[in-house]
Amino acid sequence: MKVLLVEPPAGARFSRERGGLFALVAAADHRLPLGLAYLAAALEARGHEALLLDLNLEPLAGDELIARVRESGAGLVGVANNFTATAPAALALLRTLRDRLPELPLVTGGLHATFCADEALAAGAQAVVLFEAELTLPDLADAVAAGAPLEGVPGLCLPTPAGSARTPPRPLPRDLDALPLPALGRLELGNYRGGVLPVGYPVISTRGCNYACYYCTSPAFTRTVRVRSVGHVAAELELALASGFARISFHDDNMAHDRDRFVALCDVLRARGLRWGFNARAEQLDPPLLDRAHDSGCDAFLIGIESGSAAVRRTIKRQEELGPTRALVRRALELGLHVVCSFTFPHHCDTLETTAETMRLMEELADEGAVLNVTLTTPFPGTRLYQNPGAYGVELLTRDWAAYDLRTPVFRTAAFDAPVIARLFAALEELFIDSAGRAAKRWLGQRGVELGPLAQLDTTALLKALGGL
Repeated sequence: MKVLLVEPPAGARFSRERGGLFALVAAADHRLPLGLAYLAAALEARGHEALLLDLNLEPLAGDELIARVRESGAGLVGVANNFTATAPAALALLRTLRDRLPELPLVTGGLHATFCADEALAAGAQAVVLFEAELTLPDLADAVAAGAPLEGVPGLCLPTPAGSARTPPRPLPRDLDALPLPALGRLELGNYRGGVLPVGYPVISTRGCNYACYYCTSPAFTRTVRVRSVGHVAAELELALASGFARISFHDDNMAHDRDRFVALCDVLRARGLRWGFNARAEQLDPPLLDRAHDSGCDAFLIGIESGSAAVRRTIKRQEELGPTRALVRRALELGLHVVCSFTFPHHCDTLETTAETMRLMEELADEGAVLNVTLTTPFPGTRLYQNPGAYGVELLTRDWAAYDLRTPVFRTAAFDAPVIARLFAALEELFIDSAGRAAKRWLGQRGVELGPLAQLDTTALLKALGGL
């Protein structure tokens, strides 16, 4: 049976309309839908034919969209619903397909859908695949092809006359090496290999996180880190190389949680001459390990700092001290790495004084050469902050998912109401813009492009010039 998997249009955090740096980032933000490629491989391993449609690259709507779905000959359509801010687009897509093609089996899944299954069913989905889908979706497709009831498929949320009901839970896949490598041949990879900024092929070498940040959905899945063998990751790196990618971006929550495995991966990457970047917590790294990564082709890493206040960091259980973290950042900059220091604001315990501490730290890091990333703390469904805001002295102000974009205040704290949060965040974002602007100038200057003030850039001319690099 043919199964059509659809990636809905995603609203960008940075828009071309804002001009300058924001347009530059938005133009590079074509993200390869790796999750759908994994699901396509799982379906094909079961004997189904998987088709992928990325509406971020093909902005089909209305009659054109319906015609494309009909032409696909699909006997089942699955709509991704991963990110809360783009859930309205996914839900609108479900409603359109249900209204226009009522006879077509229609399902959805993903991070947001897992925690908000009832709204997806109300929008027209006949089933919601819960948590990770590589095992569940092929079983569901088998049932649809055979005309069997979906109640026999574990890991689903189904509509009932009284609302909804869940089939028996399905354990998360333990042996990640048993899952097939992503079906990259189902994507037009030229759309994801570059653009105006260097874009890496995304690799997820581990799943899960053994930490429990109150603003993160990962603990709702598991507190256990499941790993792929180094050999299995190496096979995917070979696939990426064969597909024309020369850079790898690891999307693991904490890639360096196992030191020996991290070193082994460094050796694999070095042997293939790949450039790469990764995310890590400071307590998992030290200068010798960072040196090993650099010698293996690492050119960038993101480190979560979250706050410049020691008191806030203790309260949110960020156990690592800032002194070693600062030393690690300095060493990375000495090595010439592109270093991104990530902050979230406000935490439930933030005050004006702790916010000032965070601003001072951000300014110091930017002066040293780091790029800052700052997002609003957002109570996504599935997080402890969303499930029990009162425990943190927080009041949710809206469940308009479009506002859950990491830039719009959706709650107030004991210290700050939403307008104050917005003003403070704007000041923090200016620090980000300045640090990213400096990084963009360095990167472009190395390639012979000299820039004036970023706010005064002719965005169209800039993008045209960058396209020729």
